[in-house]
Amino acid sequence: METGHPLFELRETDRRFYFERIEPYLPPAIFDVHRHLALSEHLATFTPERLEGNWALEVASSESFEQAQLGYLQLFPGRSVSYLAFGWPLRECNLEQNNDYLVQGLRGSSLAGLALTWLGWL
Repeated sequence: METGHPLFELRETDRRFYFERIEPYLPPAIFDVHRHLALSEHLATFTPERLEGNWALEVASSESFEQAQLGYLQLFPGRSVSYLAFGWPLRECNLEQNNDYLVQGLRGSSLAGLALTWLGWL
């Protein structure tokens, strides 16, 4: 039995659309150049005002390496997916914890990552 991803649900309609209209055009290997990763403990609670109109935060603000891997396996079956990972450049994110998590998760892998720095004027 396939374990579902905690952030999305794939329906039969999604699978059919993917295999009929997307899969035939994909290369065997995919590189995702924009991948945010963070654990929920790296993020403070977002205020309703902060979430308003920010679809990215409404969809997902925290996702682990394991969840990302599961998502790629489910969204791109039969494809090799690698990515450039970085944390969330947000006031609500503890960048030191988030960067440490990325360093640990990337160590020994062939994945790439970027560290985030705090720009106090943002």
